[in-house]
Amino acid sequence: MRQMFHSIVSLRMAQGIETIAKQRYIRKGIPTESLLSIEEAKELNAVYTSKLLLNTLKENNISLDGMISQCYDGATVMSGSEGGITVLIRNELKRPIPYIHCFNHQYHLIVIHLVKLIPDVSRYFDHCRLIHKIFSHFKFKKYYEGKRTSRLLEQRWSGHLKVTEVIYNNYGLMIEALNNVIKNDAKEFDGDSIVESTGLLIVMRSKKFVFILCTMLRLLRLIEPADKALQSRESSLSSVFPLISSVFSSMKVYRSDEKHETILKDCNDLLALNQNDGLEVVVNADEPSLAGPSSLRSSKRKLKSNSLYNNFILTESSGLYHREDDKQQQHSHYCKDIYFEIFDTVINEMNERFFENHSLYDLIDRASNFDFENINLNTFKEINENFPIPCAEELHCVKNYFKENNVTKNNYLKSLYEQRTAFKVTYQFYATIQVFACSSAVCEASFSSLSRVDTPFGQSMLFNRETDLTILPFERKRTEAIDPDVFLRLFNSSKNRKLQLF
Repeated sequence: MRQMFHSIVSLRMAQGIETIAKQRYIRKGIPTESLLSIEEAKELNAVYTSKLLLNTLKENNISLDGMISQCYDGATVMSGSEGGITVLIRNELKRPIPYIHCFNHQYHLIVIHLVKLIPDVSRYFDHCRLIHKIFSHFKFKKYYEGKRTSRLLEQRWSGHLKVTEVIYNNYGLMIEALNNVIKNDAKEFDGDSIVESTGLLIVMRSKKFVFILCTMLRLLRLIEPADKALQSRESSLSSVFPLISSVFSSMKVYRSDEKHETILKDCNDLLALNQNDGLEVVVNADEPSLAGPSSLRSSKRKLKSNSLYNNFILTESSGLYHREDDKQQQHSHYCKDIYFEIFDTVINEMNERFFENHSLYDLIDRASNFDFENINLNTFKEINENFPIPCAEELHCVKNYFKENNVTKNNYLKSLYEQRTAFKVTYQFYATIQVFACSSAVCEASFSSLSRVDTPFGQSMLFNRETDLTILPFERKRTEAIDPDVFLRLFNSSKNRKLQLF
């Protein structure tokens, strides 16, 4: 069997344009991802990048016949249906090579679309940015002893969770700090800062803000497990897709009246613990407003309603002010509406991105669960004619072997590797399935290593040396296995060396 591999490519715009290629393959029964090359691209278009990718594979003596899939982000230059890299490579190799939209990017897009579609969620994160701006100021150290938030990055949704957790866990301390600054008319702050602090206090003490805070905390925590799995080099489409399914199921469970009431209670408890500070916040369903000290508040005369109104349903305003219970009812309706809107949006996005019309995901998921009765294994031949397909008799023996030896889904590939002589084709089949990756996160993680090398002090460094210094720490497991004595002898053997290091 030829070595099957999955090609992953990421692009970044820096001082120059870098193309980072990674491949995923199976080595001794273990899924392996390696940073193959960092190439300097002269252009940023699909034609040039696709040729660069294929040439890089050829230069590293990797047969293109073994490519079974591609994984990129959703940029048009990568995934364009007519002129994207994925289409150009298919046309070049004259066979179908499935494109997998990076699951990490899709998760991020789910949160981005949630923010765009629901204005209140967008405003919530705008307020989070203001919280970071105010509480990260050095003058606030005197008044706030809690944990500070990090800067919210639109490129990484995981930062949204971290900021939300910090605000939730330090909510009382933040309210207290803002109150102290406003009440004491702190001399350290100018008028603009006092106004910002006052406005932020109004927002943070509103029921709308606290309810969305509690809701987003639960929502982002539901997404987090799959995101952690996608950061691993061992993650594959067959191992992560069931996790995505479990997250999707959990989202549906949380879309219920029972979970809504739980979060609403948490919201009310958080508000109740932090309202006894001498300042009164009047919270409306639309926008909150601040009522200052009692001496400055203008009270309206409370009007009595006619008892005859109780026998009718009013379809127009009666001219009476809303009673307190009416306001509470409005708050409850708002909280319920926004709660279900948030979860409906995420559920619909997940369903569209991961479950609707994604036959490849379903095919690999069924094969990973040994559900051979409901799939046609020869479908894999359409992906690659060299795809190893075991016969029904061998699969039957494998299933019995797993059952009698208590082999679980987590270690079936290792068991097949140990019995690869007996179950040769089945091992090759499942090893190839494990090659299908679903994330370019590890590939993009190399940008951090590259950024540490590509500094203003290293502008004179040649590109090849820069990339070599990036790959060395990134592929730490390989570099740690190198014998330093052998390495130094080879290093000193260079004719251009003037300083002997060994």
